[in-house]
Amino acid sequence: MTSSRCIFVTAEGFPPTVFDSQVLDRLEALDHAGLPFDLLVFERALAAPREVDAKRERARAAMARLSGRLSYGVYGTSFLPFDTGPARLQAELMLRRRGLGRESAVLIHARTATAMRIVGSLKATFPRAKLVYDVRGDSAAELRLHGHTSRWQRYKNRRLLSIHDASVRRADALLAVSNPLKNKIAAEDGFDPRRIMVVPTTASTEKFRIGDSVRDRRRAEIGVAPSRFVLVYAGSLAAYQWLDRVVALSAALMSVADVHLLLVTPDPGRVTELARRALPADRITALRAPHDEVAEWLNAADAGWLIREKGPVNRVAAPTKFAEHLMCGLPMIMSTEIGDYSDLAAAENLGLVLTEETPDAIRAGFPRLQALARERGRISSFARERLSHRAFAPRLVEFYRRVLAS
Repeated sequence: MTSSRCIFVTAEGFPPTVFDSQVLDRLEALDHAGLPFDLLVFERALAAPREVDAKRERARAAMARLSGRLSYGVYGTSFLPFDTGPARLQAELMLRRRGLGRESAVLIHARTATAMRIVGSLKATFPRAKLVYDVRGDSAAELRLHGHTSRWQRYKNRRLLSIHDASVRRADALLAVSNPLKNKIAAEDGFDPRRIMVVPTTASTEKFRIGDSVRDRRRAEIGVAPSRFVLVYAGSLAAYQWLDRVVALSAALMSVADVHLLLVTPDPGRVTELARRALPADRITALRAPHDEVAEWLNAADAGWLIREKGPVNRVAAPTKFAEHLMCGLPMIMSTEIGDYSDLAAAENLGLVLTEETPDAIRAGFPRLQALARERGRISSFARERLSHRAFAPRLVEFYRRVLAS
């Protein structure tokens, strides 16, 4: 297969963290594994005029790192009846410009249902095309989190769910981020599980790795002594992140140990305000960091937080931070029922899996967490071998080849 036959389609534009970690880094790993992709990036029309210079820079970075070509297009929204029609025509034109026609064997990877909607009808023009739908989570459960408070919202939710259902029907194969998600799709959508590959949210071995010199430098920058045990929370204020629970459990540990909480977040001001309600000011550091620098701050810590509310969304999830933290040698403090990861962490001794997120539970588990923090090399090696883009790339290449040949 050549780059002209493999197309990766995303409908999220160029969001820095997601585009860098889950699109660009993965495509680069596939490129190195011998399967280059062309990249079609679509974005909502209303978002297109925003941060144009930053998007151009990310597009230039992608073109410099990938051997395939990059094209850009826009669509209306993701749920109105005719909102993706123009984008579908743009996608067809992009493929034709690559010399593709009715006799071309084309593999199209569509990340999310919106991307699948844009390219799902291209088989009429490219009958030998094979469509791989990359399912990122439980759409129905995610929509329920946003509520059904208005007739408009209920209509929107029904439309989005119908788009997911249509995407499954049109797909030749699926990717799922966890085994619970794979099993759910097979059971509820009737999709052949043999045509579903589980690919978790892997991470880059080049960006996320142990760095002792970086650890010392970053700790010095924030004034944290080498002996202090640092817990890192890397994430936003989104409700599912359970930051308030992280703060409460950090307070419980600070009552019995010399612990510092490092918060790497897009909104350090609001996070600091929330944390200071329960924690001493000199035990908190909140800061913003670009994706390329997150690993340095992870190296400054001793363990990472992954506390999530139990429910259908997280039961099928595969949070990116799991692989990223482990590659930097950090054991995780995490809830049960987070996709495959809670069971994996328990089975492979990769962290402290709390059956109850209570002060007593975290204090009782702290000695074990301290012991795991001394096994940074083992934890990092496991993640690099099992949860990296490079590790999964050969398996993905084989999967894509089977799909194209089917």
